[in-house]
Amino acid sequence: MWTVAGNAFTVCWVWGLLSQVSAGAEVTVVGEVNGSVILSCNHLSESVENMMWFKAGIPTSILSTGDLRLSLVNKSSLQINELCLKDEGNYTCREDQAATDHDPQVQLLIASGPHSINASISPTRSLPNGTLVVTKGSKLDFSCTSQSQPTPLMKWVVKTESTDSAETFSEENRTSISFSINNIAADYTGNYSCTAQNLLSGRKQTTSLQVLVYYPPKSDPVCWADNLPEESAVHLICKWPGGFPASHLQWIEDHRGFKPIVNTTGVTDYAMVKLNKPLLRDRQRFKCLGSHVTREEREKAACTVQILLPLLESQPLRTCFVGENVTLACKVSSANPPVQVIRWLRNSSQTEEEIQSGLKYEIVQNTSVSFLTIRNCSQDTDGGYFICKAENAISVKELNIWLTVMKPSNIVGLVVGLVLLFLLVVGLVTAAILYNNPQLYPKGNIFGRPGAMDMLVLVDSENEEEMEEMATAEDLDMTDTVREENGIISHKALYHSAPKGYSTELQSDVSVEEERSMPDI
Repeated sequence: MWTVAGNAFTVCWVWGLLSQVSAGAEVTVVGEVNGSVILSCNHLSESVENMMWFKAGIPTSILSTGDLRLSLVNKSSLQINELCLKDEGNYTCREDQAATDHDPQVQLLIASGPHSINASISPTRSLPNGTLVVTKGSKLDFSCTSQSQPTPLMKWVVKTESTDSAETFSEENRTSISFSINNIAADYTGNYSCTAQNLLSGRKQTTSLQVLVYYPPKSDPVCWADNLPEESAVHLICKWPGGFPASHLQWIEDHRGFKPIVNTTGVTDYAMVKLNKPLLRDRQRFKCLGSHVTREEREKAACTVQILLPLLESQPLRTCFVGENVTLACKVSSANPPVQVIRWLRNSSQTEEEIQSGLKYEIVQNTSVSFLTIRNCSQDTDGGYFICKAENAISVKELNIWLTVMKPSNIVGLVVGLVLLFLLVVGLVTAAILYNNPQLYPKGNIFGRPGAMDMLVLVDSENEEEMEEMATAEDLDMTDTVREENGIISHKALYHSAPKGYSTELQSDVSVEEERSMPDI
């Protein structure tokens, strides 16, 4: 069995183990340094007058050495106070100085520690409260040392926030223990404990370190503008979640040299600022700057919001036949903050009436596009202007659409008339082409003289005589004289060489043309 003795002043305790040996009963007692222990002598007579205690290696009774730490209890048991490592050994009790073969023996083992335990995690930085901070993805080295006699059992245990039970990372029977973790994950935030246990005494000593794993958000900040219609204001909202600890966000106005907006609410991963309508204008830019403890100052992330007026797009002119349906479309683009509702109004007799969905009208809005369907068009009630109206926190925009209501006409007759007109135009164009093409229509050869050609030559006065000697055809050499007698103009043409196709029967013919004499001027 295990026997335990303690000292209230040193807060130490001991325990022993009884085992059987061949020579008789041998008792093993464990004590701790600076503690106390009582060694009992078994199988003794009821009355003992002179009990003596011996230690192996010392021939005389240890009670006679003058060590004040030693004393008898109940005339037989040996009590040792303020134990130290040199007290370890085998002890024998005797009733007298005569040695016997069956002297009871007690083995005393002295345990020391564990104490002076020291744990470290590096590389890390320490917060004012002693908590260690490390960045996600880094390599961590764990080390722990302890003093103990005999050699202690040491182990590293971690209890993370994501697990319900502790996990042992490393365990060895030695006075120091160390290991490393590569690329530490974000879920390794928790308590890291190093425990040293003296297997002889059973005493344990533990030291713990709180570790926080910091990591930035995975994506960039997201920001947008939102309407506050009841207050005629705009909310600028910025979010940058996903980091630990929370990010720091700040709204600034771009055109003012990045001057911070002082009424920003929230400086963590959510920041919102309220701006009244008089402070806003078209194309005004605001920027949200995000910083994180794991990033340097120059690595700030940002997102931008630009205030934009609504821009409306539609077909300005639409037509509807009496009794049929027509759908008007109105699209809103580039509005920031976005337009929540697109309204339709009817401009009738200089008054604007908002149109509501019903039997006559149907309004369907799909994100940024609104459709107005007019059923059973009527010239009396539906012709004229329809107004598409969109509004955000900074402005209202309107767009007029003119609807013409027409009576149905004879579509078939109209189509036949257009086809006939088209055929007439095609015929005229074809005739003009044929008339102006000599190869298809020989309009210029009226004398039936092949090879003849008209020529118009513009010459200078100096070259006039030379040009008179040139013929209009390469094989024609002709002299033409003109004579007027009694009002008769005679032309005589002399051919030095007859042109091609010229009839010999015409060589002696002379054409004389009598013309009316011109009056004298």
